[in-house]
Amino acid sequence: MISQHIHAIERHVTESETITFHDLLHLIGKEANAVVMILLALFALVLSPLPANSLVFGVPLLFLSTMHLVNRDLEAVRLPLVERPMPSSYWRNGIGVARNYAQRLEAWTRPRWPAVLALEGRVPTGLALVFLSLLVLLPIPFVNIPGLIGIIFICLGALQRDGLFVLGGYGLAAAHLAFVAFAKYWLFLS
Repeated sequence: MISQHIHAIERHVTESETITFHDLLHLIGKEANAVVMILLALFALVLSPLPANSLVFGVPLLFLSTMHLVNRDLEAVRLPLVERPMPSSYWRNGIGVARNYAQRLEAWTRPRWPAVLALEGRVPTGLALVFLSLLVLLPIPFVNIPGLIGIIFICLGALQRDGLFVLGGYGLAAAHLAFVAFAKYWLFLS
């Protein structure tokens, strides 16, 4: 599924001289929120030790999570950044590498555990994503890593219809909540 989106983007950048964020959203379609959240979470994981990342990546993740919760798509939002064209040449070199990584990632996921996906809807998933995004906003170094992984698991599981990944994301959200609650309790006792 993800590699299909990347293939559509690859086809667009080879046929066109420019690409806009709106073009990307149109190429990805209704799953754009989840795909963009996965990309933001991956970038935040790679750049995790930098101190400003909790704010830089947490705010957009919280915005997208809230949009997921209230059932709004990114295409409905009109921002000046969305319409700004970028040269397609910037994308041509890296899109093949992204396709290879997406194919590896898809090898791990497959449609399974449909009972979990019956529970997966906008409200439970949206609440879990909003909660994890709020935890990503905490300015405590390396505490946001489990939240980012949980966001990736939930979004990837929802995209690939993999109930095990969605359940893993919910489990990471619960574990992260327990950790933060215990840490606050311990700090207030000492």
